[in-house]
This record gives sequence, C-alpha cells and structure tokens, in this order.
Amino acid sequence: MLPESDEEEDSPKLSYLNASTAEDVNANITPEPQTDSLRSIKDLLPTLWKLLLNPLFVIETLAASAGAYYIAGWIGYLPKYFEVQFLLTASEANIYAGEEGFTFRALHWSN
Repeated sequence: MLPESDEEEDSPKLSYLNASTAEDVNANITPEPQTDSLRSIKDLLPTLWKLLLNPLFVIETLAASAGAYYIAGWIGYLPKYFEVQFLLTASEANIYAGEEGFTFRALHWSN
C-alpha cells in the first residue's frame, strides 16, 4: 500500500527520490572506487605464477579435470553398456542411464 501521510516520503532513505536537480541526486550517491585496469593486468601474471606454484591448487585442478573426463566418458558410454549387458532397447538404456546419472550426481554433490 502507498503511504497515506507525508512523513514517510521525507525519510532519509528516499531523499534521492525527492531531489529536484541532478546535483541533489548525485550528492546522495557514493561513487564506486575506480580500479586501475593497467595495474590489474600487471598483477595478473605474478598472481597466476603464485597459483601455479601452489601444489594444492595444481593437484585440485588436475583432479577436477580428471573427474570431468571420467564423468563425460561414463555418461557417454553407460547407455551402450546397458544395451549390451542387460539386452535393453536404446531408449530404455538411455532412460536408465539418465536416472542413474541423476542419482549419482545428487548423492555426490550432497557431500
């Protein structure tokens, strides 16, 4: 509901809505701190070098990459395995593989 009295319209939180000029609006807005993009680019290479020298970061990155390849292969070949091993049609094998993949991901990501 809209306020019935003028008291709430003059609140400090809404003072920029009642501003009559652009200067009044800009006076109530604090500017974002500007970052020097050249400095950020110069800091990028040393920061990346520090990350590459961190053994924990490298091992975690390699493990995540290997896990992604494993999951991609598993999802790609699991329906064919179900077709051959359990004598299912292609559509049935895809349904079962999708259900198992969904269950696996739900259990894996819940930990």
